[in-house]
Amino acid sequence: MKTPRELSEELLTLSGEYSNKTDELNELLDLKADNWESLRKLVKSDASCDKKWEALPEGKRERRLRLLLKSYEKRMSAIKTSIQVMEGEARSIW
Repeated sequence: MKTPRELSEELLTLSGEYSNKTDELNELLDLKADNWESLRKLVKSDASCDKKWEALPEGKRERRLRLLLKSYEKRMSAIKTSIQVMEGEARSIW
């Protein structure tokens, strides 16, 4: 079992990674916005345009980043909960 300090360090690392991946996602979303009009002209609907984007390497990267960010959120939440439980145990609250 990790110590609260180790968990805090892991949380800091994950937070930094989360920030970096969010920046990367923002860049992809800017690219998507810049290319939306030209992609939209190729298809009949917005939904078709979304599918066309999702088939591109950039669209696939966007999907992977979104899932990765959700994974980071869950892991960070679990770490925070573990730290809270340890704090409570140290104070004999549990």
